[in-house]
Amino acid sequence: VGGWHSRSLLHSVFFQVGILISLLISTIVMLRAAHLQQARQRQRELEQEIAERQRLEVAAELTRQQLFANLENTPTVAIQWYDEDGRVLYWNPASETLYGYSAGEMLGTIPEGTLFDKATFDAFLEITREIKASGQAYGPYEINTRHKDGRVISLMATTFAIPMDQGGIGFVCMDVDMTEHKLQQERLKLSAAVMASTAEGVLITDASTRIVAVNPAFTEITGYQEAEVLGQKPA
Repeated sequence: VGGWHSRSLLHSVFFQVGILISLLISTIVMLRAAHLQQARQRQRELEQEIAERQRLEVAAELTRQQLFANLENTPTVAIQWYDEDGRVLYWNPASETLYGYSAGEMLGTIPEGTLFDKATFDAFLEITREIKASGQAYGPYEINTRHKDGRVISLMATTFAIPMDQGGIGFVCMDVDMTEHKLQQERLKLSAAVMASTAEGVLITDASTRIVAVNPAFTEITGYQEAEVLGQKPA
């Protein structure tokens, strides 16, 4: 009886140990399965993060190329970038045409003595300091610069700040040549002065031969006021 009781007790112990081992194995298997599932989920998240990063990089590169194409192929707007000391960082082809200096000649240089005299360059730096302090664009404003051949260029300019590497800022200057426009204005003023002072009667017509202007001598000679003849055709 004693031997049978011992074997029965031993069998019970082995059975319980077997159950514990089975539970332990099941727990290990479930933990491993959970770990594998987490690893797969993390892998999927990493793949999604990489794909999104690549998408953003492609989009950023496309935007950069589009911006560069706009800057390089704007024929009538001269665009330059300057650092806070006024050193040239970028010089588009329209700037080469307007000023006569190539990008290779200007990049990395301070344009005092080339584009600007000292007073004009100091005024330009003051504009950049004002932009930095206010955060607002400056302009449009008129400014005179100098071509490589020495002639004066009259510009209508707008300047604003852009972010640069390492938290710095730069300044974009966009220039439109107003030299010919101003010359035409001066010619018109001169013509108006001559027309007003001449003793001979003068009338000006448009392409349809309708009167658009007369001088004071015309009124004195004919007796017609300007308002009476504007829009009429000369007899």
